Amino acid sequence: MLNQIEAFQPLNGASRERYVEDLIFRFEANDTTSTEKKRAILMILCGPYAYVMIRSLLTYRPLNEVTFKEIASKIKEHLNPAT
Repeated sequence: MLNQIEAFQPLNGASRERYVEDLIFRFEANDTTSTEKKRAILMILCGPYAYVMIRSLLTYRPLNEVTFKEIASKIKEHLNPAT
């Protein structure tokens, strides 16, 4: 089920807003609880656009030191900035 996750689509508004939420539900359905495993799955399956975006949002921090929760938060902040 996890391998059925589509790459992040930045131009598709609905997909963009639900991407992390969908991933979290898939983790729950697959009993994926390890934050390291969640991070690895996200980074492998997110696609090249999201990978570069995440990398730029976390400048100066090695990705293996950032939690899945931090990455998800940065993605949400970037895509839905507070007004």
